[in-house]
Amino acid sequence: MLFVFFAGFLYSLPWFLYGSSEDPLFIIILQILHGLSFGVFFIASFDYITRLLPKALLSTGHLLFFSFMGIAGIVGSLFGGILFDVLGGQILYIILGWIALIGTIFMIVYHTLLYER
Repeated sequence: MLFVFFAGFLYSLPWFLYGSSEDPLFIIILQILHGLSFGVFFIASFDYITRLLPKALLSTGHLLFFSFMGIAGIVGSLFGGILFDVLGGQILYIILGWIALIGTIFMIVYHTLLYER
């Protein structure tokens, strides 16, 4: 579970760095970090779902995970494009960093309340 929390924090880092940078070369270099952080986050999330669900529901849970990832990509691209046009790239990336960070914190609180009784 610690790996999932680490992955969530690692995933928010590139967004904040995108928002604070104005150098296109730095942003291109950051794509490596974004690729690594997304990979770690994706595998950690998949593993968390596998541990969370009973064996009889694993295939359904994995299918829902992949489906929601696709839907999130579509919705995120739609609203991200709108925010990019209205607020600009730097503000959009800072907002995305906060969303990722707050989501990670909520997941830690959820896990703590669920399993630390």
